[in-house]
Amino acid sequence: MVIVTHCEFPNDFYIFPAEPLSGSGLKFSNNVSMGDLEIGSDMSFVHEGLHLLLNERWAKNEDIIEIIKKSNYKDDFYNSWIAKYEQALVIGLDCCIQNSNDKRAENYYKSCNVDNVFNVAYPLIKNYYDNDCNESIEKLMFNIIKQTI
Repeated sequence: MVIVTHCEFPNDFYIFPAEPLSGSGLKFSNNVSMGDLEIGSDMSFVHEGLHLLLNERWAKNEDIIEIIKKSNYKDDFYNSWIAKYEQALVIGLDCCIQNSNDKRAENYYKSCNVDNVFNVAYPLIKNYYDNDCNESIEKLMFNIIKQTI
């Protein structure tokens, strides 16, 4: 996960297993989350670990902030553009790590209410992953947001 996010966690982080929590993991702090043992879900260890590693740091990029300022962001499910786009990124990376097929990835995006960015985000994330994660997360996110906002 460190390789695909270009993020190293300064300390330990913990993901505690729990019974399904209404279909979503639960982040308690910057280093503690509850997840599920189920692979490839919104509450899996990989999914929650990616969120803890990314921790919305990419959203501080000035180019990304400038695009958002110029846009009229509105989403029926996500009040926060940061939460929406990080969710899309985490799902895409999770699918790549788990070697999911495209149909499974599309369903995963839909189950997390980010299917409206799937057609742009997932191919860009797959390309990023297939090319050994050779660009920054900020550049990847800039391209996803620029094409979907």
